Order: sequence, then C-alpha cells, then structure tokens
Amino acid sequence: MIVHCGLPKSARSHEGILFCIQVLWVVRTDDPDDLDWLQQTLLPSEPKCYKSMQSSGKGFANHYRQLASDTYYIKLDDDIVYIKEGAIEAMLHEKLRSRFWIISANVINHSVLTFVHAAMGAMQSYHQEGEDFVASKIKPQSFLDGSQFANMTYKPYDMCALRNFACVATCHYNFLDNLARDELYKYDFGTWDLNAFKYERWSINTIMFKGSDLNRELISEDDELSISETLPKTKGKHCGAVGSAVVAHLAYVTQRGAKLEERTQVLKRYEELAEKLAGPLLLM
Repeated sequence: MIVHCGLPKSARSHEGILFCIQVLWVVRTDDPDDLDWLQQTLLPSEPKCYKSMQSSGKGFANHYRQLASDTYYIKLDDDIVYIKEGAIEAMLHEKLRSRFWIISANVINHSVLTFVHAAMGAMQSYHQEGEDFVASKIKPQSFLDGSQFANMTYKPYDMCALRNFACVATCHYNFLDNLARDELYKYDFGTWDLNAFKYERWSINTIMFKGSDLNRELISEDDELSISETLPKTKGKHCGAVGSAVVAHLAYVTQRGAKLEERTQVLKRYEELAEKLAGPLLLM
C-alpha cells in the first residue's frame, strides 16, 4: 500500500505548524477481501490516527457535509504513489495566506499540470525498451518537437495527458529520473493560478481546504466538477497549485485502460521508492 507509507510521516508535526488529528479512509468497495485487509491490516497499522468511513450513495457529497468547519483537510486519491517531504506543510502555508480558495499539490501526471511541467523543461523524450522506458539520446529543442507531448494542449481533457500510454509513462519515468538526480526544482513553478485563464475543470488528486469551504455547499455526484469549476466560478474565487508540494499520481482510469501497470515497471519503481523512504509496504 504505497499511499499509506507516505501518510504517517507527512501527517505529523513539522516546525510546529501541522498535526494530524485523523486520517479517514473512505470505503467504496464491497469486496470482502479488501474490507478484511482494511480492518485487519491497514487500520491497525496506525490505530491512533487511521479511521474508516463507509461510503453511502453516489459520489462524496455526504462526506463533505460531515466536515468540521474549523479543521483543515487534505484529500488524496488512493493512487498517490509519492509525497515529497514538506508538501502538506507547503500547501497549508499557502492556504493560510488566503490567496486561493482550494489548494492543489503540484501533481505529477495531472490533467493540466503535465503541460506546465513539459513547458518548463522538466520532460525529455523517452522510448520504450522491453518493460522499461529510457531517455532518448537526442533531446528535442523543445518539449513539442518530436516527443510524446507534440500535440499536448493546456486543457482539462487533453488526450495526451489522459489517455496516451506513452505520455503517462514518460511523465513517470521523467519524474523518477529527476527525483534520483535531486532535480525536482524543474517542476517548481512557485504558485500556479488554476483559474488564471478561465474557470475550467482540473483534477483534484491532492487538494487542501478548510471544512467550512465545502461543508455547506451543494456538491454534485461529480465532486471534482463542483470543487474545481462550478463552485469557484459561482463564488468568483480562484484555486491554486503549490510548486514545491510535489506528489505523484499513478494513473487515471483511462490510463489504466492503456495497461500502464502491465506494460511498464512504473508501479514496481514506486514500490521500491516507498520502501526506501518509509520502510516495508503493507502487503495486500
């Protein structure tokens, strides 16, 4: 369980500004093996911090209504495979500045931020060799020239970012190589106004907010649409991403359909990274 490895360390106090009250695992499965693993393995691993809540109905609207108004929350997708040390603190610092309504992490493999990363020079062209991807020897003059990102656009439904197997694989292999070289600065854009151009949907893979931001709002079954587009537009508020708060998101459903995990060593590489940084994984 990779996301578990990053949570206990990330959720405890650093420099006196952050203390984890609770990590709430929202259960959206009826699989008896998954439920047994949750109760017998995951929750006991951090008994003072980990709790679970059974999902009811479609979407997550009911969960947002139960949030405590004065508490700050961070929502993570269950396929977050890396959290940079200090990422949560950086998001909280930005939230407390009150410049943005909802705060996003700087997400690797993101529906719109992948374009930003490529444009900043964090990407180079990779090609597949067996079950791995390796950097191409000839680097293009820009990320648009002859690379997997040649037709990418800054749009929430960009086909390269959401569906193309080579694009998502290249995202991850670039990130893993940049991390190994201690070059994550390549992804740091300071802060990024996600509504600078217009109110459009963006992925809420890892976001921070205050309970009062959302617990009285009408949130649809598609909570991402409500939080990233509909509510900011209605309220006239902007959302922002924090460049230093780097996290890695494994795959969208559309990318899983391209068999990312079966055709590459990406997941294995993240498992090895998690064990190196946080110790043995919880076996499923």
